[in-house]
Amino acid sequence: MKPMSRADIIRCLKSLGFKGPVIGQGPHPSFMIRGTVKLQLPNPHKKKDVYDPLLSKLKRQAEVTDEECKSA
Repeated sequence: MKPMSRADIIRCLKSLGFKGPVIGQGPHPSFMIRGTVKLQLPNPHKKKDVYDPLLSKLKRQAEVTDEECKSA
């Protein structure tokens, strides 16, 4: 799977109906919501992409396929 930036992840999730990012509290400060699914976002890093296995874990938790993200 091709690495994605945090901004690309957020863009993909928004196009698939997620709301946010919502700023939370504690060690995981932002997340996105769609229905009952609450997806914790990775912290932003300076110009660094998110790679597998974290990217696969995010997609699995969001119930999103690779094809859905590519077409978004």
